[in-house]
Amino acid sequence: MIETFDSAHLDRAAEILAARHQRDFALERALGERFGVLEECRTLLEQAWEDGSRGAVAVREGAVIGYLLARAGEGQRGRHCWTLPQCAAYALGEGPVVLKRLYAHLSGQWVADGRLHHYTEPPAADLPLWLTLGFGHEQVHGIMDVSAKTPVEAPRGVRLADPADIGVLQPLLGLINEAHAAPPVFAFTDQPMWDILRSGHLELLNDPTVAYWVSEGHDSIDGFVVMRPVPDDESSILKPRGSVELFLASTAPHARGTGVGRRLTEWALADAAHRGFTVCVTGWRATNPLSSVFWPNRGFRPVAYRLHRILDPRLTGPEHVSGSDRGPALPSAVDALTPVQVASPLAGRPYDLRHATVSLWLNSGVPATAVAARAGHCVYVLLVDVLLRVYAKCIDGQEATVNQRTEAALGGSGA
Repeated sequence: MIETFDSAHLDRAAEILAARHQRDFALERALGERFGVLEECRTLLEQAWEDGSRGAVAVREGAVIGYLLARAGEGQRGRHCWTLPQCAAYALGEGPVVLKRLYAHLSGQWVADGRLHHYTEPPAADLPLWLTLGFGHEQVHGIMDVSAKTPVEAPRGVRLADPADIGVLQPLLGLINEAHAAPPVFAFTDQPMWDILRSGHLELLNDPTVAYWVSEGHDSIDGFVVMRPVPDDESSILKPRGSVELFLASTAPHARGTGVGRRLTEWALADAAHRGFTVCVTGWRATNPLSSVFWPNRGFRPVAYRLHRILDPRLTGPEHVSGSDRGPALPSAVDALTPVQVASPLAGRPYDLRHATVSLWLNSGVPATAVAARAGHCVYVLLVDVLLRVYAKCIDGQEATVNQRTEAALGGSGA
């Protein structure tokens, strides 16, 4: 049974989430044990509830066995529903099909509200379930351990940047946006995302907790890597408290393939370790061919994914006809035929209305190519496969007409 989620379900949902995190922690120790604790999970779910996430619970014999929440949103990502990492979980003894039933229950109303973009952020262990529901990879959330067993001196040309460097950094600031907007990523990028680049980087350059590393070339900056400690109020299931985030990184086109990005990243991670960090997190677009190779090769392990499903916009238009909108049942094939045709080979097996209509068109002398177009067949498939294999024995009432046309073609009188 499925019921609407309300605040009375928070305690049981927290128990389910804590058990899920214990499973995920056993698979990836860098996540930490924090969210295996019931109180921490309840706080996460309370925050999601207060922020407007709503949904449903699956119930069996009076016990909640799974829940799914999503927050409705607008803006740069269109009309959407977003499920946070903590907002979808199932009792491990029940299996992930619980979430599939909950999504089936909730998504109809999302579509009715015109919310055709659906986002979810499942842990890696639950990825297969969401792929079977038509979701695709958008972002990979990665995590890695960092070690201080590395040199303590920065490579030649690598230094910390300061706000005065914003001018020489300018040509690199938009490279990430450009990569995301280009094939095969095709991420939507609007003007505000470009407008905030300079101010956003200046904010990072002015933050004393941020390590903004650059690699200098002969007469330009060849690349940068930005390391930002995860603030306590931003720590989450995917960003452990006390971790550092590899926040931004980019290499100038002229310097790609020279090892600049690798050297910068290795040094930035080593410096983070020397500053006391033991875990680093980052994220990259799954469809970006460079990122999808570079970051795993640096040691980042996928721990969760941001998935996106976009539905056909015609679903909310007048041309879409759902099962409940069809009205009275269509007549059967036999109802469409005359009594003589019912007794003929045409009705010798249970034809549906489509078969009956195709047969009627062919019997009426409509050219096969036109019948194919009307019925939605490929012309050649219809002629070779359908006509010869299926309809040859069903076409009724044409023998006399065919004999007359043959006789006329041979010059006979036809009398």
